[in-house]
Amino acid sequence: MSLPSGLTLTDLSDYLAPSQACIKPVTYIPEESDSTALDKPSASAGAEIIIGDDSGFYEKGKDGEKGKKLKKAEITLNDCLACSGCITSAESVLVSMQSHEEVYRVLREQPDLAPILSVSPQSVASLAALYDLSLAETMRGLRMFFKQHLGFRLVFDTTFPRALSLLESRSELHERRSNYYASPSPSLPSLLTASTSSLAAPTKLSPASSSIAPLPILSSACPGWICYAEKTHGDLLPFVSGVKSPQAVAGVLVKGAVVAGRLGLRPDQVYHVAVMPCYDKKLEASRPDFATTHQPPTFADGTEPVSVGDVDLVLTTGEVAKMIADKGLSLRALAATGEAGKFDGRAEEQYFPFSQLLDPPRGTSSGSYVHAALSSLLSPPSTPDSPSTSRAPTISRSDWPFLRLDSKLVRNDDYVEYTLRRVSCPYSPSSADSATESGDVLVKAAKCYGFRNLQNVVRKLSREAGITVGRGAAGKAPASSAAAAANARRAAKLAGGGAKETKVEPMIEFVEVMACPSGCVNGGGQAAPPRESLRARKRRLSWTGAEGEGFVGRVDEEGMPDTVGEVVEAEIKIVANQDAGKAAAGEGTGVGSDEDRVLSAKEWVQEVEKRYWSGSTTDDRPRRVGIDIDSIHPSIRPFVLALPSAEEEDALARVLEEMLGDDDGAGRDKRRKELLRTSYRAVESEEVNGLAVTW
Repeated sequence: MSLPSGLTLTDLSDYLAPSQACIKPVTYIPEESDSTALDKPSASAGAEIIIGDDSGFYEKGKDGEKGKKLKKAEITLNDCLACSGCITSAESVLVSMQSHEEVYRVLREQPDLAPILSVSPQSVASLAALYDLSLAETMRGLRMFFKQHLGFRLVFDTTFPRALSLLESRSELHERRSNYYASPSPSLPSLLTASTSSLAAPTKLSPASSSIAPLPILSSACPGWICYAEKTHGDLLPFVSGVKSPQAVAGVLVKGAVVAGRLGLRPDQVYHVAVMPCYDKKLEASRPDFATTHQPPTFADGTEPVSVGDVDLVLTTGEVAKMIADKGLSLRALAATGEAGKFDGRAEEQYFPFSQLLDPPRGTSSGSYVHAALSSLLSPPSTPDSPSTSRAPTISRSDWPFLRLDSKLVRNDDYVEYTLRRVSCPYSPSSADSATESGDVLVKAAKCYGFRNLQNVVRKLSREAGITVGRGAAGKAPASSAAAAANARRAAKLAGGGAKETKVEPMIEFVEVMACPSGCVNGGGQAAPPRESLRARKRRLSWTGAEGEGFVGRVDEEGMPDTVGEVVEAEIKIVANQDAGKAAAGEGTGVGSDEDRVLSAKEWVQEVEKRYWSGSTTDDRPRRVGIDIDSIHPSIRPFVLALPSAEEEDALARVLEEMLGDDDGAGRDKRRKELLRTSYRAVESEEVNGLAVTW
């Protein structure tokens, strides 16, 4: 099995070696008469186990004889989250219930369910690069495959759920800023205590507490980073955003009033499958915290509310490529033969008012969370809920011509700091702008991709917050209490400690965090970099859908990218022999063009990135957001253009109204957070027996 590059972490293995075998070997099966034993897993934690002659596991009796035979445990994704071993690639061993085979089984055995699919834009870009298609063609081919060949009812892209997630992220940022700057001398340790004091351990963040949690906000759309934080940096979880990822928000929409309600279905009658660029998204889907209780009038028949998982199953990009090829089909042929209008998303537009697949928000290809945060500060809510005593810097439209934004690479392209300044003179296209012009720093933000960069952010934040990051769950003993005390003294000094007031440069208030270097376009579940050129891929019979000839972007039986398959090697040799024969006959082979280059892994990520932005148009964006773009400095324009247009704001407001139903006032705010935010928990201890690990 060939593993994707990138996801490694110092002092932490990225592969499940034999010495790190899962620590849940058996499951205790109580006698049928013992009705309470199922609720007492600790009973098995203290049991002594012996291995019989048949290699089976038995509970040891009083006199050493074999007792009750124990059933071999089935490891679930939730067990994986409580494990102290792998974080990324090795989870593929544990995802039998999150595979394409499971999709086939559910579709075959549960025909009463209504299957609905959500596809991430990063997955669309990866498949578009693999098959040399446009984003629109790729999405049309996917719709035709899943609807016509598998029977899915609707196929959405997740750009509208992402817009809703970004909208909630903006609200959370303004809530936290209001709370943070309400105090004359905001202190991170005191804010940490206030935001977690009412929570039952081991919960470190809840939908309600995310509003009063401290700054900076660490984005939460990446489940790899969340898994790592819960295992090793539990005390920093209050800094994490409580907003659900686009995948989860799509589930809230699909199983709630917006889609299921309009279709006259209960949430548990919908089978929601998501296509994502990351294997860790399978873990996210399995978490009980990503479940939503849908209230009436969601139900057409007036039955009681029920809590359902936002997403039932996650497929990776590579697994989708395998599914298409297993049917003897070609994505290119599917995109070309689809009936006009039937697979162009018109049915989906009735539920999701707009798609940003061809016009993604300016910023990063991982969702543009940092750009959305900075953009929201350029245009704060019309009725801010911040107290009048808040010292939070405010910005109005009249300030835009005076703003400048500096971006600084720290160590590499995957860590960038943004500094928003206000200068004394407004921008004018006819006047020279001094690059050295200084001004007051209003706010800072950052983009942090990859675990190496992330660890530096975590260390700095833990020092400022006055806490010590425990690393026991990752295989190291936690730091000493003396180190914790030293960090607390350092944090008190940074907070001022009652000393005379000095001008302190604003802290970083928002960090877009992704586990993968280069972000989501380089996710571990994306199509692997092809080992042949585009011209060679075009000559494969599988390019047009011939069955049994292998396919572009192979994955192995576990759904992991397979770059050394025998079929691939054979096809490479065949193409090479064909070119050699043409050259010997004096025929041109076209060698030397871009189609003949075999891209490196880094070049392949750049190609996927290029496809992601390939549909972007900027011609009418200034008009749609209603601004005079020429009066704003070029460094500010991308962030202004990232603001939702009036039409998009209206569409988002309409969908929110439908989601929230008749709730109003405080109940409305609470319900919105229940739907769009989630909880995070720390792994409290590391025990020898996995059944005793608590969150």
